[in-house]
Amino acid sequence: SEHPALFRNELKARQLSWIEAPPEAFPLSCTSKIRYRQKDSPCVIQSIKEGHAHITFPTPQRAVTPGQSIVFIGTTNVLEAELFYETAR
Repeated sequence: SEHPALFRNELKARQLSWIEAPPEAFPLSCTSKIRYRQKDSPCVIQSIKEGHAHITFPTPQRAVTPGQSIVFIGTTNVLEAELFYETAR
């Protein structure tokens, strides 16, 4: 379904797992994948404070649900699989 209530343009995440040290400068533009078969979607990691990341999307994402994981791609330091805990429209 393409109902507007299914789409979100931002989320907050925790349980960050960096392959190397986290970047120090934000905002950080990259791409992300929320579901395995999803195409990479542009996003911006706006900030990371106390282990919690605020992520925005220029194009609203479908079916972003607390408890899912997200993987960030295209940074010099990949951030992998964190859990959503809050979404916003």
